[in-house]
Amino acid sequence: MQRFDSPAGHPYMKFFTLLFPVMVGFLSCTKQSSSQSGNLRIYNNSTFQYDSVIVNSPGGKQVYYNVAAGSYSGYKKFEFLYRYAYIEVHYNNQVSRLQPFDYVGEEKFVTGKYSYLIGIATATPATLTLECKRD
Repeated sequence: MQRFDSPAGHPYMKFFTLLFPVMVGFLSCTKQSSSQSGNLRIYNNSTFQYDSVIVNSPGGKQVYYNVAAGSYSGYKKFEFLYRYAYIEVHYNNQVSRLQPFDYVGEEKFVTGKYSYLIGIATATPATLTLECKRD
């Protein structure tokens, strides 16, 4: 019969010593609770009806439909937001896009309500304007 004078000498201790940091790592990577989310709505800052607005950010993707000129959409949830995102606006049988390059150095908005004020500059070609505000 083998005798172990200390718990550290037990053969299973090496296994648990290696397993513990891995388990802590997995547990710390769980998703945030649904109470922690950013809520975003769209404000149509143009004279056109927006048939659809696609917002695609690292924190999620949502589609807003039928946003009238000069009005707000309802809020939709995102895991988190930045002050800008990929935006695609369908209006008047046209499509305009805003494509971000990256999010380096941007602040992540995890909780709260925000509005993207989206306008259309009617130069040729039409370009989108975007302003983010906290509600």
